Formats: sequence, structure tokens, C-alpha cells
Amino acid sequence: MAKRDGHKSKSRRPRRIAKSAALDPAAALRDVLGELAALSPERARHLFPRGIDQVRLSIDADGSLEVAVGGPGLLPEGKAVPLAADDLQVGDMIPNKSERDVVGAATTIIKRGTPEFQALTKNTNADVDFKDEEGTGADRMMTAKLSANVNTLASLVKSEWPGTKLRITEAWDENMEHGTNSVHYEARAADLTTSPVDGNKLGRLGRLAVNAGFDWVFFENALHIHVSKAK
Repeated sequence: MAKRDGHKSKSRRPRRIAKSAALDPAAALRDVLGELAALSPERARHLFPRGIDQVRLSIDADGSLEVAVGGPGLLPEGKAVPLAADDLQVGDMIPNKSERDVVGAATTIIKRGTPEFQALTKNTNADVDFKDEEGTGADRMMTAKLSANVNTLASLVKSEWPGTKLRITEAWDENMEHGTNSVHYEARAADLTTSPVDGNKLGRLGRLAVNAGFDWVFFENALHIHVSKAK
């Protein structure tokens, strides 16, 4: 997969409400919740497809109130998963760095029958449509981390478009069809569309992939979204 420069998508930054002598915590919370309640149903669903659990409130030692928007999970450092502010455009990378910088290059090529292959997870989620053009089931093989995010995204897709499934066109690659050091060779990447295939849904699918917690999301071209995970 060739490295491409993308357009940086805006992300929502935490809003901080400074401490003051007149600050009433209950009133401050009412203000925040009031802003959320004022959103139209369509806008609220677009911003928070996973619901109110994406909104986190915290109070620092100095009394400052912080409002943060995060995805369905947290990074190991405890920071919120970064969200795209809107649907992705072709060329967008989230985060806006090269895949190697975010998840690292592949250092091995996993082969069948090896301990590395035995450690992979076979995804059997009925809400995921696997292309399996090789007829070997290779597209179902992935690391446990990638599989967990695939399952989360499948749920988001099902909620976003009733009757539509997440479709995986490629995951583990044992046929050396990708570039040098591709993480497909380590089953840490997947190429995604929807089923039925609808190119008009790809931008939204990319955003949902960010929300699902993939480490790197790339709207690679008009045919698919590429996602990957660190080891």
C-alpha cells in the first residue's frame, strides 16, 4: 500500500471550564448538559453514534471542569480515542501520520502451520460479510486486537444502516499481494467496505472505524477503507 498524504480531519478537543469563586459545579454541569440537549436529533446521532457514553466529565485538582469526547474505548495511556469530526474524505488518515509511524511496519510474514498463525483469531461474526476471494478463509484470520475492533465496527454499521453489514475484502494476506512490510502479512490490517457495496457510505464508514478504536484509519481510495492495529 503506497503512502499518501491526506487532509487532516478536525478532532474535538476537550473543553475546559476554569475554576472561579462563583463556580457552582451543579450549574456548570447543567450548562454542559444543556448544550448537548440543544442538539438536533440528527446532529446528536451524527456526533455521538455510540450514545452519551462518549461524553466524559472530569474535575482536575484545581477545580477545573473538563469535558471530553471519546470513542467506545480508551488508549492504554487513558486518553480518549481520537474521533474524526465528520465523515472522512478520500486520502484522510486518522491520525494524520504514516501507518508505519502509528502501528509499525511488519517484521515477519505469517505462514500457515506456524505458532504465529496459531495465535491468530478466526473471526466468525455473522454481522460481517467476508469476501474470501481466495476461497481459503484467509480474510477471517486476524489478530485478536484487530478482530475486537472489527466486531465493534460491525455493531456500529448495523446500527447506522439497518440491513447493511460490514464487509471485509482483505485481512491476513498469505499470497504476498501487498507492498513490502505490509501489516496485512501480520494479520494486523483489514480493507473494508459495506455489504451491499455502496461507495457513498465509505466516508461515514471511515468515521465509524475511527470510533470503533482502530489505531490507524485510511480512506485509501474510492473503493475501500484501510484500517490497522499496532502489535
